[in-house]
Amino acid sequence: MEAETTVHESDFQKSVQNYAENFFKQNVKSNSLVITDLLEDIVSNLGIDVMYYNFDNTNDQSRPINGIYMRSNDVTKSHKIIINALDDTKTQIFTLAHELFHHLMMEENPVKLRFVLSNEEILERGGDFFAASLLMNERKFTEHFNFLCEINIFEDLIFKLSDIFRVPYVSVVRRLNELHLLDDEYRDYLNFKESELLERRIKVMGYSLYDQPTHKPIFQPYVRLIEYGLANKQLKLLESVKRLNKVNPGRSEELYSEYMELLNGLNDEED
Repeated sequence: MEAETTVHESDFQKSVQNYAENFFKQNVKSNSLVITDLLEDIVSNLGIDVMYYNFDNTNDQSRPINGIYMRSNDVTKSHKIIINALDDTKTQIFTLAHELFHHLMMEENPVKLRFVLSNEEILERGGDFFAASLLMNERKFTEHFNFLCEINIFEDLIFKLSDIFRVPYVSVVRRLNELHLLDDEYRDYLNFKESELLERRIKVMGYSLYDQPTHKPIFQPYVRLIEYGLANKQLKLLESVKRLNKVNPGRSEELYSEYMELLNGLNDEED
């Protein structure tokens, strides 16, 4: 049974990585280092508006809300990805790539990855692995690893790869493990939290510019909407909108309309 699970996981990762590799090749010139600088433009060209909001709360599973994908069923309206403006830049970039995966699964419906839509947990894992594979392209990541490992101790290597590819420290460690570049003596690093690695980074070489949030304008129409949801403990409805987008976009739009009616009702009261 264990062997079967391992094979299944291996096939899953291979399918997602191949999909990310193909997306990378289609959107990144061969002489480009990373996709990060192009990511927002690529997302925008797919008809998705990228917006930012201060999600200083957690969802009903007590996990921080890093981002939400809102799929529009109306061809006259754009899809939306809302990113937590309070997250550091690296997390924001990783979240954008993760939410892009949600969009691609719905719009392209790739045959080899249709199974991810059947399960919320698998879909989320797929989004994380897609983001890691896209942002830390295997060939480019391995090239920099091979160069840096000759002249850096392991921790410094993590910090520098994180800065180069602009991804969270924990994502670098996991990617090293996925690509079989993590020596056994360093496997304990897989247990470190992002905050713990950040602390160690600060002691060694200070903050990175990417350890701070990107200063993006907050998308105002969502501000009152979400604040109202938080104050009245109705954010779960917004989470429902997000989840339904993956399986029933029509119902998702209905719930979103209900939420907007609540917001409009507030505005009418003020007038």
